[in-house]
Amino acid sequence: MCRAYIAHEDVATTTALVAGALSYVGAAAAALGVVASGGTLALALAAAAAGGAAGGGVGALISRVLGAERARELETLMAVGGLVLWVRVRTPEQEEKAQRILREHGAEAVRVHEIEIDKRLEDLPLASLRPDPWLGDEPLANP
Repeated sequence: MCRAYIAHEDVATTTALVAGALSYVGAAAAALGVVASGGTLALALAAAAAGGAAGGGVGALISRVLGAERARELETLMAVGGLVLWVRVRTPEQEEKAQRILREHGAEAVRVHEIEIDKRLEDLPLASLRPDPWLGDEPLANP
């Protein structure tokens, strides 16, 4: 079984976005309902808080289900032969440290692969940005 790596941060960001959107929708719908029916400001705020909490609760349940599903997938991968982890390092000291950490945590087949990564100025994000015209005409990445 082979699948692309999805970083934990990507999952957490998406989950937070969904939970935040659900909280907003719940709060806005509750407050709008109170205001549309002629309710007071205090009642609208209370309804918004309750609606936001309910929407956030739904988001929390969704994230719990997704987290449990991800854990089951990892258990399945471990059962059928393990995981392949790639560690990107920039110095020989970092390489030694990464190998040591992997072995200390039970890694069985630790190998080093050297890949030359060619980066050009146009590959760098915001390389042509000039945040302050008083600094000069050269871009930040080319001082």
